[in-house]
Amino acid sequence: IDYLQCVNFVALDPSPDSVRSIKLAMTFVKQFEASGHVIQLEAGAALQGGLPGGDMQKLSAYLKEHESVLRGMKSESDARNSLFPDTDHEELRHMGSLTGKMKHSHKKLAKDADKVGYKQCENPECDNIESQPRQFLSCSRCKWAPYCCRDCQIGDWKRHKKECKAGDSAKKAQQEETQNKSKSCLMIGQSQKVLMIVYHLHHFAATSEELKRTNTEDAARVLVTITPKLKGLQLGTVQLGKQDTAFIWNAIWSMDKNRRNEMFQNFVVKMKEFHFPKGGPSFDIATEWGLHGVFGNFAIVKHTKMGTILLHKDSEESDVKGYLAVGITQSIESLLVTLPSPLPIYVNTALFPFKNMVLCQGT
Repeated sequence: IDYLQCVNFVALDPSPDSVRSIKLAMTFVKQFEASGHVIQLEAGAALQGGLPGGDMQKLSAYLKEHESVLRGMKSESDARNSLFPDTDHEELRHMGSLTGKMKHSHKKLAKDADKVGYKQCENPECDNIESQPRQFLSCSRCKWAPYCCRDCQIGDWKRHKKECKAGDSAKKAQQEETQNKSKSCLMIGQSQKVLMIVYHLHHFAATSEELKRTNTEDAARVLVTITPKLKGLQLGTVQLGKQDTAFIWNAIWSMDKNRRNEMFQNFVVKMKEFHFPKGGPSFDIATEWGLHGVFGNFAIVKHTKMGTILLHKDSEESDVKGYLAVGITQSIESLLVTLPSPLPIYVNTALFPFKNMVLCQGT
């Protein structure tokens, strides 16, 4: 049996299929425990260790709740609350060692979160998001489209098969692989975190009191053309276009420094009201963006494997400073590939910190 697929059913909607799958998993666990936790492999080899989600007591509880829903004794929400109470549990990543034993690694989980991030089910009618990296299975053909369960994959096949057969999904997988190998831009998971912060920040800034009190042309443009579109919408639910993104960045940097820092601090406080999975974005970094962000005119003088070198004249100190910056989803060099001009190229943009790197805002 596909043991992991069976165990994955416990977090989904109760159904006859889920009950059958849990019973299959329980049978497998009993046999596995009877064998001394050993699975015989080909060529005489064997694998020894534990099973994720393989606790018989837990599986029995899952079975009980699923059957209760099917019999009409409980609602789905009550069953979910019984199975998954609203408490924070520390996530662990299991890895097999050379001795066959299992060990926990927080570093592995953090590394995967940076590299692959948290994917949303590809089915447009499903809102499920991974609670830890690599949780969802991918389409076996394109190796890219993630699905939280087989039902979602089957339900989405009519739509997905067009892009799957056309090779569009395979191209996305290749782009992600290329991005993760590049040293001149963030990895997939890192860029996902930054963009999540940016989406929420732009929405917050465009509707903030600080922007309304800013008497600049850039602020006025946002208040007239963008703010009305966001009125009444939940924070972070809108992904703005490139032009709107550029306008909001310009408006943010046009603020008085103290007012801008106040806006960033209020943003961080506001984001504490939202719940994100462990390993998700840390919105506290936005405070650093307000304090240490550098904006204005830059001279791009050299592209390297580790990023792009930009020069900027500090208006307060009258010094010319150099920065080695990387892109968020692609290198700065690739962003400028359509420009025929030789280096140096002069651009108006902003740089801000992320972990031990300097990011270019990309517009």
